[in-house]
Amino acid sequence: MKQLTKIGYISKSHKLNGAVRLVLKEYAFVSDAISPTFLFIEIEKTPLPFFIEKIEIVNDKELIVKFEEFESRESAAGLKNAAIFIDEKEATHQCFVIGESIEDKLNFAGYDLYDENDNLIAKIEDVYFIPNNTLAAILLNNEEVLLPLNEKLITKLDRKKKTVHLKIADGLFDLDHTKNEEEE
Repeated sequence: MKQLTKIGYISKSHKLNGAVRLVLKEYAFVSDAISPTFLFIEIEKTPLPFFIEKIEIVNDKELIVKFEEFESRESAAGLKNAAIFIDEKEATHQCFVIGESIEDKLNFAGYDLYDENDNLIAKIEDVYFIPNNTLAAILLNNEEVLLPLNEKLITKLDRKKKTVHLKIADGLFDLDHTKNEEEE
């Protein structure tokens, strides 16, 4: 049985291709890396699933969404003010979270950090919020290593299991070890 939660509404059609502007209420959009494949649009008091062709982030409270079923501004015009719902049990819908600040969205202290290939790297010990540069602190070989942590680098997120998968640049962990070898 689907457990649907209202996350916002469609404010207006956008462009000529049938895209719409979606305004989120209490929820915020965390990452386009883990975008949902569909959303529910309330039509005649019934939430119906529609597949997503593309999502553009305006900010964490507004999205431009192009649904597969709507090909023109006219076809999408009837969606104005329609409520948008998610099925909370769908894993791809974990990109919508309650909270407004970057600290709320990216505070993964205590989460297990994995790379893109599902290899466990370490537990995130702390998160540092520096203007325009959020960093995850992990311990590798008893040394603190700081990794860039932003929404575009997150490939998978499971808040219930407290896991985050991150795109990590090749050789990033070898940089510090190379420096130590040169000093010897």
